[in-house]
This record gives sequence, C-alpha cells and structure tokens, in this order.
Amino acid sequence: MRPAAPGPGPTRTAGQSNAKPIPSDHNAKPRMSPEDLPTPLTDLRRRVNVARDLIRAVMAELVGPSDLVFDFYREWNGCWRVRIEIREPIKGRLEFTLLDTPGGGMLALPRPLPERWRSETGIPATDGTRWSLDAEGQLTPFPRPDGRSS
Repeated sequence: MRPAAPGPGPTRTAGQSNAKPIPSDHNAKPRMSPEDLPTPLTDLRRRVNVARDLIRAVMAELVGPSDLVFDFYREWNGCWRVRIEIREPIKGRLEFTLLDTPGGGMLALPRPLPERWRSETGIPATDGTRWSLDAEGQLTPFPRPDGRSS
C-alpha cells in the first residue's frame, strides 16, 4: 500500500472557519516590540557625565547617598557598561549596563538586578520612565503607582 501523497491539507466545508485555535496563554501580556524597549548604548561621547549623574541618583534612591568610583568599559558587542565601587556608607561593587530608552533617555540597569529593585521600585531612567525585568529576564516598563506602565 502506498502512502498518501502530501496535499494542500483538509478541505473546508461551508460553515467551517480558517481561524486557528486560541493558544492556552492568550491572557498573557503581549510582547513589546523592539522599538518600545531600551537598546544598548553604544555611543557614550558627551554622555559620560549624564551616566555618572544617573547612577548616583539611582544609588541615592535605592541605598542612600554613596561615595562611588566609576570604571567605564565596552563589552564585546559595543555596549557600554559601568563598574562601580561603593566606598561609603557601605562597601561593595555593582555593575550597570547603559541603555538608550525609546523616549530618548538613558537607563543604567544594575547587573544582576537585586530582587527588591526588580519587584518593588524599578530602575529610573533620565526621561522619567522606570524599567525592570520580568520573570523571563526581559526588560519591561515598571508599573507606576496608578497601575499604568511608565
């Protein structure tokens, strides 16, 4: 017996639709388009002071005023990162990835992102938006207190 030759598939009869079934995750939030997400900052010229001020503001908001030492460097893909050493009031190190926001601002995202910052406060950008990471590790706007995304 010969197998059936592949064809165009089952034929439709009157009353049948061509619609695909609704996926089980249809209530999941839609993915943002790449144009709506921050992108790696690759040109730091004339923006170093903006980056320093932003990181100082982020640290002041999240842990209080801090004495910081900055070390800017480029990753293999051209994205700028900043390694900071915290000297006062606590001692420690933290790294930030610098990103351009869709609104034209700058975002300094701590890596790794501490859980409290991810789930409770988000990270502020210079354009007034706030960002965080979702459960899958993807950038997402952080909801404002009124429930809307920033």
